[in-house]
Amino acid sequence: ANGVSGAGIAAFEPAPGEPAPNVYLIAPRGTVDAGDAGVRVAGDLFIAALVVANAENFSVGGSAFGVPGTAAVDVAAQTSGSAAAGAATQVAEAMSSARSQQNPQSIISVDFLGIVEESPEDELRKKRKKAAGT
Repeated sequence: ANGVSGAGIAAFEPAPGEPAPNVYLIAPRGTVDAGDAGVRVAGDLFIAALVVANAENFSVGGSAFGVPGTAAVDVAAQTSGSAAAGAATQVAEAMSSARSQQNPQSIISVDFLGIVEESPEDELRKKRKKAAGT
């Protein structure tokens, strides 16, 4: 049957006056596919993937990074180039953070409170106990 297989992705503004959410779609070895249902984002959209499919079905209220564009000429290309580089850095940091959360490193903490040396009296007391057999 030709039924609906998905509902898309939507990140709407939570409430008036609150900041619009950003969406990060990361598929380092795969495909981000907007499909027929599409992806709707009130804030910025960051995509890091080998392949981005159905790019015409992305609807972004802010800036879109990593989404293949149309043939139209972008007059803000000079500024978006540095923004895209910044977006790539943010995506890389997000991926690194996600990896570190999946495989947290173990931390062992050791506190030395002090090293106690025995006094000559303690040594004599031990020798007397041994000699007495206790």
